[in-house]
Amino acid sequence: MSFRLKLFLALFFVTILSAGAYFLTTRQYIREEQHTPNVDTVGPLLENNINAYLSNPEKNKDPDFVAAKQSLDSNDIKGAVTLWEKVLKKDTEATKNIVHDTGSTSSNLRSQSISKLILAQTYLKYWNYYYKEKESANKAIQLLTENPDDDYGAHGMYFVGYAYEITKQYDKALEWYNKGLKISSNTDKLNAIFKNQIGHVYDLMWDKKSAFQYYDEAYKLDKKNYQAVVNIGRILVQWGKNKEAIPYLVYALGTTNTTLRSEIFYSLSSVTLWNGIVTKKSIEKSIAYARGAIASFPDYPMGYVALAKGLYMKNDKANDTEIDKVLKRSIELNPNGYEAYRIRALHEFDRGNMTGAINTLKLSATAVDKDVILMKNEQIGIKNELANLVVILGLIQLTKRDNADMSQISTILMRLPTGFWFILEQLSRGNHGVFTNTTGVQEYIKTLNNVSTERGR
Repeated sequence: MSFRLKLFLALFFVTILSAGAYFLTTRQYIREEQHTPNVDTVGPLLENNINAYLSNPEKNKDPDFVAAKQSLDSNDIKGAVTLWEKVLKKDTEATKNIVHDTGSTSSNLRSQSISKLILAQTYLKYWNYYYKEKESANKAIQLLTENPDDDYGAHGMYFVGYAYEITKQYDKALEWYNKGLKISSNTDKLNAIFKNQIGHVYDLMWDKKSAFQYYDEAYKLDKKNYQAVVNIGRILVQWGKNKEAIPYLVYALGTTNTTLRSEIFYSLSSVTLWNGIVTKKSIEKSIAYARGAIASFPDYPMGYVALAKGLYMKNDKANDTEIDKVLKRSIELNPNGYEAYRIRALHEFDRGNMTGAINTLKLSATAVDKDVILMKNEQIGIKNELANLVVILGLIQLTKRDNADMSQISTILMRLPTGFWFILEQLSRGNHGVFTNTTGVQEYIKTLNNVSTERGR
């Protein structure tokens, strides 16, 4: 069979498979780096009320209270939940006894309210660590809304809004955040936190213009609100303004929040590779940022994904063992993160294991359905992208067998929605990735560069 006939058949099957992939099961997502709201953001604003409670000499005679404090300090979130539930139960009983004996409630009700706030925050932290979003959010909402007469101030409104946000009940999240924003005694710092969270909800609803407006207002109110700074940078990246975004992300590294720093390093690692055909220097910089993400917070799964991606881009067999190791660690930390499986599939294909690559892409598709960080309004393309990748890898095998040149391969792959980006990614890799030893690669790169230059004029 001539290559021309094979090319015709390949184009026919690409068209059919692309159409079929588009109508895959509806639980699908488009992945972008979407920072989850950080429940620790409001933490410092509780200090004035909580410090006295935590340092109370009488409270510190209770071993459960001391253990509860230590569990949060050491990030033992599972242990903290159980211990703070015990503390709240004791505070509630103490309040009932005091009311019964003396009729006085003020100080004990204050203790009960603070322990409720701490427990609600701990429930929400539990979601951040263990992806139990509905269970954790529902507990926090019930805790802070079960008595209409209770008033937990702006902080309680923040936690209720946050709980609704992570369960994707966006209208209710906006309602509670806006309630908190209207409290007259708020400082600029607290208002900035609420505006950032309102922006984040609009972000998740794909109203990027409104999201950016609230992020910008939050930043203007508090230049140290690094979450807002990161979000501004992230929106700029989505708008294709990478050069404008990077200074914001670098500035945000000034945060002392190690989890946020890890996410920033991940974003920088990713953005460094989003610029057409990237250089070896950019790949090394991306790897350095990824290692920074892991160093900042070793339990952040996307840090390991970023490192695996950077090492994959180097295309050096000497890195095979480390790629396997870091992908394994990422999947251990978050079994529902699809990107780790996708990179593992590409790495398996590099090593000649097409069957393994396809099976791993199936795992990636399954993970998409379970990934709670991805939002519903982004459920439009990832499985299509993964199906396209299966087709692409099959076509690469076919064209390699027939010794097709780069121009012929490009003609086929460009018919796929993600074909062009796959080509750019591979040409950016060491020795041009899967196109190593393909005839006409340098001429093709030169053509791409000429087109890019012409468009830039």
